[in-house]
Amino acid sequence: QWYQRRVREGFKSLTDARDTCSNLLTQWIDDLQELWGEVGIPPEQQITRIKVVYENLSELMKAMVDEEKSRRDGYIENIAKCRSECMRLAEELETTFEEPPEDFTVLRKEKVLRNQVKQLIKERQLRLREAITL
Repeated sequence: QWYQRRVREGFKSLTDARDTCSNLLTQWIDDLQELWGEVGIPPEQQITRIKVVYENLSELMKAMVDEEKSRRDGYIENIAKCRSECMRLAEELETTFEEPPEDFTVLRKEKVLRNQVKQLIKERQLRLREAITL
C-alpha cells in the first residue's frame, strides 16, 4: 500500500513525517470502518472500537513520551555529574574548564562536558607521569 512505500522511502522532513503519520492513522481508521461495515458492525460499536484504538495509541504515545523524558533527564543528570567532575579535576589541576554555552542542546552540552572530563583526566595522567619521572 502507499503508506508502506512511503515509510520505506523515508521522510524528507519532520513535517513530512508528521503528515504521513497523521495520514496513516486516518487511512487505518478508514480501513477499519470499511471492514466493520462489510461485516455489519453497527456505527455505535464502531465508535466503541475506535475508542479502543484511541486508548491503545494514547497509552503507546504516553509511554514513548515518558521514555524520552526519562532519557532527557538521564542526560541532564550526566551533565551535572560531568560538570561536577570537571570542577573537581580543574581545581585539582589548578586550571579551568569551559562551560558549554547555554544555547547548546542537552545532547551537545553532555558531549562537550564528557569530552572535557576525558581531557582533564588525560592532563592529570600526563602530570602524574611527569611527576614520577622527576
